[in-house]
Amino acid sequence: MTPAARDRTRWQRRAPDGDGRARRAVEAQQAAYEASRAVLAAAARRRDAVWRHAARASRRRATVALVAPLVVAIVLVVLGVVSMDFLIAGIAIACAITLVSWLMWARSANVLTKRLGGTVVTAKRRPSILSAAEAARLVDVTEGLFAVFGLPNAEIRVLDDPAPNAMSVGRSPDRGVVFVTSGLVLLLDRIELEAVLAHELAHIKRGDTVSGAIAVLAFDPLKRYVPTFAAIADRVAGHGREPLADLAAVAVTRYPPGLIAALEKIGAAPDRRPACLPRSVTESTARLWLAPFDLPSDEPERLGALDLAERVGVLREL
Repeated sequence: MTPAARDRTRWQRRAPDGDGRARRAVEAQQAAYEASRAVLAAAARRRDAVWRHAARASRRRATVALVAPLVVAIVLVVLGVVSMDFLIAGIAIACAITLVSWLMWARSANVLTKRLGGTVVTAKRRPSILSAAEAARLVDVTEGLFAVFGLPNAEIRVLDDPAPNAMSVGRSPDRGVVFVTSGLVLLLDRIELEAVLAHELAHIKRGDTVSGAIAVLAFDPLKRYVPTFAAIADRVAGHGREPLADLAAVAVTRYPPGLIAALEKIGAAPDRRPACLPRSVTESTARLWLAPFDLPSDEPERLGALDLAERVGVLREL
């Protein structure tokens, strides 16, 4: 047998073994892929369950805050057996509280959106302060996050202001609005912007926007007359709402350094209060903004609130 024939015979014998190894490698890769998909699906289910629990808790706080005053009216109605005046006062108060509670629940998000204004950004529409590339980057990042969070009807609005900040509003996860300043879009790179937008969408998904709107519209205006309402507003809005949204955001992006870098850049900015809005609006919605800013000296300290440096410290522990 010639050398060429011997080599050909040897390769023919090795071919079946090579095919078997290639097939086993493909099967191993497929098994690893299926296992990773199962792990990610289980993690997504746990994450969604946490979000649903947080949303229920937020709605419960808002409901209790709006319904609790009815107890006073009910007591007056019960006292109606003693005096007709109590009965009439109780019925009148109950009707007024019911009407105000319904309007607060139904219109809170629209009221805040109207106060803040801003320009809706889409693939075909952008504010003049942003270039076409910057607007396209913002739209691309938000559309991807809308899909991840399951918020197809959410929208993004830009406030023409150099102060880097953001906030979100929405009566339900189906209809959320995220506000970002032009200064934020110009300051952050794509990864950092994605982390901040994930933070704000986490507020919507967790239902923080529901209890937060009730806190700033129903109780914060009363704290200047009765300081106790400041603590009530803190409890209605929820303890640790910002750090919890930070953790929810990095659970989606899976990259804590992105949010850390964004918060550090925002913290280093000379001012975080949007000057394009009236001071009364920024002060009344102060607890809803991503980055806190200076408040009046007589403002009581909020329960469970963390500043940016403390939030960065929490994220560094992940």
